[in-house]
Amino acid sequence: MKFNASIKPDGSLKIKNRKLFDDHMKSLAGEKDRDVEVEVKRKRKYRSVFQNAYYFGVVLHMVCERLKELGHETDKDTAHEFLKSRFLFTELQDEKTGEIIKIPRKTSSLSTSEFMDYLEDVKRFAAEVLDIYIPEPNEQVSIFD
Repeated sequence: MKFNASIKPDGSLKIKNRKLFDDHMKSLAGEKDRDVEVEVKRKRKYRSVFQNAYYFGVVLHMVCERLKELGHETDKDTAHEFLKSRFLFTELQDEKTGEIIKIPRKTSSLSTSEFMDYLEDVKRFAAEVLDIYIPEPNEQVSIFD
């Protein structure tokens, strides 16, 4: 279970919702000492609900539809995996062959700014390669031109 906390300038840790934390610790405790694992890392802002809705509802939908128009049998899941493999990956090198292997990352692990960068890469690709314009989230578009 994850708990939010803040580190004070003196290095002390202040756990938010301390009662919930204490109750959880009691639930883990037994008759004698029990080993647990504690991880402390800097909190990041992950991809927002609005970013997620825009990506899956607008960006991915438009890319998927355009790929279909170009004759590719695809769905949103396949298009999502394709875009991740193209723009969102970690590279590993096979030490024996020197081959570079691209491993797609999860969009859910991205910070809000990392996700914005990913969206810009996808939108640039859509414009340059797929010849479609993907509107900004706050942009009003008309279907009656």
